[in-house]
Amino acid sequence: MSDKHHQRLQLFLVDDTVNEDDADVNATDNDDDDQLLLPYELNDDAYAQIMAAILASSRRAAEVNRCNALNTVNTNKTLDCKFDRLISEVSGLRDAIEEKIDSINRKIKQTNKLFQASQDYDKRSGKACELVLMGIPYRRGENLREYFVRLCRVLGFQEFEIPLAYVRRMLSGSSSGSTARLKIPHYSHSILDNLKIRTNVKLTVQSRHSTPNESIIVVQFVFRNARNEFYRRYLDHKALCLRDIGLESGSRIFVNENLTRTNLGLKAEAMKMKRDGKLKNVFTVNGQIYVKRTSEHRPELVTSTVDLLLMDENKMRSNK
Repeated sequence: MSDKHHQRLQLFLVDDTVNEDDADVNATDNDDDDQLLLPYELNDDAYAQIMAAILASSRRAAEVNRCNALNTVNTNKTLDCKFDRLISEVSGLRDAIEEKIDSINRKIKQTNKLFQASQDYDKRSGKACELVLMGIPYRRGENLREYFVRLCRVLGFQEFEIPLAYVRRMLSGSSSGSTARLKIPHYSHSILDNLKIRTNVKLTVQSRHSTPNESIIVVQFVFRNARNEFYRRYLDHKALCLRDIGLESGSRIFVNENLTRTNLGLKAEAMKMKRDGKLKNVFTVNGQIYVKRTSEHRPELVTSTVDLLLMDENKMRSNK
């Protein structure tokens, strides 16, 4: 340590302060005691230790600040990583939930489709032994059983072959006196091919506004085989008319399977497509609708309007 620095430290440590009461205390002290020095003097090693301690303290403070800064950065990075991981987990959970919901929706649709098919099967089973005759106008005092027997003879049934059947007209609404109001909205001539409305039939019809919808007779066969045989012979014959049952008219009588309300709508739509030239043929088997697009195509089962829509190329193009 230089002499100059040593002298400055000694001066810094000397107590030269004079108080008011110093005159009364130790008045007899020698002049050599006016300057009080520390009981020890700083050497080079002590000064070096002090400076080293100060330097170490500064370094520790700097290190603490550096660590705090690093901790702040690391904390931010950790939070970012945790947030990103949370977003990833939430996205994965959302995707899993959406996939589960889609799977549930598919199962619900499939179950609903099976339920609808089961209901349709039950309804078709209830009509499996029935046929409907369309085109026979209502007459007062008519004998429906006689109509049926005459049709059987035209179709080639012998007297002993005529099937046992319960024949009734589909009447609905109310009857007032001798007037029967007929209203069968779910049957219409749209399910038939080239059915003409008869306006020249001179019959005693009870309603002045009668339409082909009101000329429906249900034939309920005792045996299903008898029903199938009657329907087969009709498809081979295809020429029944009102003259065959003793009425003065050449208007046709149509025989169809007794369809459910849903299948009636499907057949009406299919027949419209056939008249527009979009289908080659429309027919029913056991109460179900089948269509042929062309002569070369195989028959296709129609269970919903979607099936018909897929066959209609014009509608498919317009929906794109």
